[in-house]
Parts: sequence; structure tokens; C-alpha cells
Amino acid sequence: MEGGTRRKISQEIDSDSNDSVSLPQDILIDILSRLSVKLLLQCKCVSKYWLKLITSHDFIKLQVDHANKNNPRFIFTATNSRHPSTMTLFTLDYEAVQHNAFVSIIDYNCMLSGSFKIVGSCNGLVCLSDYQTCIALCNPATREIVLEPFSIFGKLPDQFVLGFGYDFVKDVYKVVRFDICWRRSDEKDDCQLFVYTVGTKSWRKIPTPGRFHFSHNVPYMNGALHWFKLSTKCNPHLQPNFRSIISFDVGSEKSQKIPTVSFSYKDVFGFCLGVLQGCLSLCIVPNDKKQIDIWLMKEYGVKESWTKLFSFNYSPMYARSAPLVVRKNGEVLIAPDRRSGAINTDRASSLHMYSYDPTSKTLYLCLYTIRMWNSVSTYAESLVSIASFSGR
Repeated sequence: MEGGTRRKISQEIDSDSNDSVSLPQDILIDILSRLSVKLLLQCKCVSKYWLKLITSHDFIKLQVDHANKNNPRFIFTATNSRHPSTMTLFTLDYEAVQHNAFVSIIDYNCMLSGSFKIVGSCNGLVCLSDYQTCIALCNPATREIVLEPFSIFGKLPDQFVLGFGYDFVKDVYKVVRFDICWRRSDEKDDCQLFVYTVGTKSWRKIPTPGRFHFSHNVPYMNGALHWFKLSTKCNPHLQPNFRSIISFDVGSEKSQKIPTVSFSYKDVFGFCLGVLQGCLSLCIVPNDKKQIDIWLMKEYGVKESWTKLFSFNYSPMYARSAPLVVRKNGEVLIAPDRRSGAINTDRASSLHMYSYDPTSKTLYLCLYTIRMWNSVSTYAESLVSIASFSGR
């Protein structure tokens, strides 16, 4: 597939190129697609040929594919130390994380006024929001930022959740808003679902598949966003119906139920949906608080494919933490879920994460950085331009 993409790129730019290139085009394209975004931005200045190649749509898609597979990173929001009323973004290679060692970071110096949290990250684009005034769509690597005030979309509800995903058929990005209005009756308008296609300046109301559980963690995978469905007449802040996960396809904008784990938990204290090893994951803390279980859906949509990845002993310090990635050495990096207020409630930010080693069955503090951070997501740098589809 990549070979075909390289030939397509070559055909698009070859006829217009007068530059002499010492390397065969396929080899040059393959080499450039593996470079960092910082180097690619510099390479654009080498010649008109390289500029046209690096900015071509198919080359950018090839670069994104390489970055997603081979350049795993975390991206963080952090309060700017010089300007406490602003936020900035920084990133690091999570494979470089060592126990009790500081990790070097790349500071993007993307300043945002206010307190922003990461909604989601996809193909190098990061969606953020302060959940009060606006959405921010950002490509940190190219320092491109677009702000969309909530005021242009009408009045916000008291409670809502945001999700961010990519429609790979139409090649557009969408923000999904779950409006929650809890009533004691089973009224149909308790929860409403709206979709904002980046660049359109409007929210579109979509048929609601049910009542949603109030959670800031809305994982995106397999082209869809996921959340728990509430039981009828249930307070959205209380426990969800674990036997019903809703999948919202970002492209078709249709919902379906995803079978969940067959388990014997009578009650649940903590829970979290996520993505691990390219699979939908479920973190469960039983009400007896004896252990924390991590499950993976190895084959998407197949109930029988749910597999318990591991369990570890419960502690209040990571009761509702969110597993983020499984590293090449098998260790799992776990981040506190600060937006739920479940961990470190006396601190708004931190310097660390947790790491679980399934071989020794130990869990320890790790990921010491030189910056205090308050939200995190997996991330890959890319050349994707927000202006190309935002109407800017």
C-alpha cells in the first residue's frame, strides 16, 4: 500500500519538477516520510520540488501513517510558569520513560489563555477545550491553532462531554458533544447528541441512542467514539450500565451497541474506557476494592474476544486511573484521571504517572518531568494542516 502511495506522489509532482534529485523518487519519498515534522518544515526550503512533495496531500497521509506506527508520544497540557493564566503544550517519547529518572521534553510554546484540557488527539491534531468558552483545534508541531467560541453555537447546557475523531471517508475532523440534562423521569430529551464538523460553524443534532454516562473519557478507535450507556432513570453521575457500551461512528454518524465483558461484578467502584494496543479497553475496580482489572476487546465488536490483560492490587492512589499505553517492554503506563477528581484532589497537576510491570507484578511511580501537567493523551506529530479543512 505504501509503495502505491509513493508512486502516486511521484506521478503528481514529477511532471512539474525541474529540480535534479540524486535519489530515486520512491526512495526520497520514503526517507522524507520518516523524518520529524521539525526537519520536514526545514526541508520545504530546500527546493520547489521538495516543497511541493512535502505539502502534497498523499505525502502528508504517508507521513501520518509512519508517525502513528513508529513515533509514539504523549502530549500534555500544562500551566505556563511565566504566565499562570495561560496553558501550553509539551510532548515526550513514552518509550524513553525510565523508573525514577527525568525525561526530556519538547515544549511547543503554543499559548492558550485559560485552563484547557485535552479532548482527544488524532493524526497529529489535538482538540482541547476549557468547557466554558471555546474549543481549540491545534497542530502543536506546526504551531497552528484555531479557536471556535462556544458562543457561535448557542447556549451550552450545564453538563456536557466532548469527543474528537476523524472521518476517513470524507477526510474531515469532527467534535461530538453529548449534552446531559438529568431528570427523574425517563424523558427522551434527557441527553442530546450534536456533531460539529470542523470548518462548518454549526452543531448538527443527531438522533440520540440513549442516555449517556457522564465521563470526560470518550475514547476514539476504529473510526468511532465510545461511552457507557446509562440505565433508565439513573443519575448520570452514578454507575453506568456496564452491559451496554455505545459506539458512535464518526463517519456515518450512526450508533450501535458494543458487547461488553461478561463478568460477575455485583457493583463497581471505579471504571474507565480506553484504548490499549489498538483495542478497546475497560478498566474496572470492583466495589470490594481488592483489585483493579484491565480488559481488552481483542476483536472489535466480538463479545467473546474480551480478555483480561492483567490485574493488580487496589490502592486509593490509582483507584480511577486511566491506562494509556502498553510499551514495547510490556509495561503499562497509567495516568491519574484528574478530570474525574478521583486522584490527588488536593493538586491540580503532577510530575508523574504510574507504570505496571506484569512480569514482576509491581506498580511504581514513573515519568518524572520538569513540567507540571494536568491532562495527557497519546499523540503523533504530523504535517496535517487545520487551514486546509477549517475554512481559514
